[in-house]
Amino acid sequence: MIDVRFNGCGYILDDVPKNIFEIIKKESSRAKRKAISFSTGLAGNIEEEYSINFENQSEYDEFEGYLLSLITEFDNRFNYIQNIKILNKNLPYRLNAIWANYQKKYEFNPYHDHYGLFSFVIWVKVPYLIEDEISIPSVRNSNLKAAGNFSFIYPSLYRIENHNIPADKTYEGKIILFPSNLGHLVYPFYTSDDYRISVSGNINLIVPD
Repeated sequence: MIDVRFNGCGYILDDVPKNIFEIIKKESSRAKRKAISFSTGLAGNIEEEYSINFENQSEYDEFEGYLLSLITEFDNRFNYIQNIKILNKNLPYRLNAIWANYQKKYEFNPYHDHYGLFSFVIWVKVPYLIEDEISIPSVRNSNLKAAGNFSFIYPSLYRIENHNIPADKTYEGKIILFPSNLGHLVYPFYTSDDYRISVSGNINLIVPD
């Protein structure tokens, strides 16, 4: 697990444990078969975005437990909860919404942020390599070669900065966890006719009635 920092915040990147990744692959495939659209609740300019609803409670608990361990690690490294000072007592976390993105060539996710406290992205299948994406004629001479990238956008002292993650085939089975209010986007890809499959979700606090 590594952490990446910029402008006082950032994200952690981890390899999803094999058993958890198998659960996610199964659930993302089942979400596509059931085809419960989640698109109207999302910013993505993506035709196929599907709600994930776990059938097996023990697998859900296993996945949620893994995410909570990442939150603990994030807070240990970034001291995030203390820094934002929104609580005067401890409250439990809850995995709120989970969805699968089946992104096709030319589709993209515009700049947006999420509801909740933390968000995550798991790359399930990525059908391209960044080196191929940035070699196409419209990209190769650019001074910001972003095709196929996942990118965080954040303010610095004098300008708006971007932090690109070259999330290609080599990122399959990896997860990033980041604060939900951290703006980000996903650039289109051009060199494959296959799906780019990712699973995303938000984690909130359970606030008592």
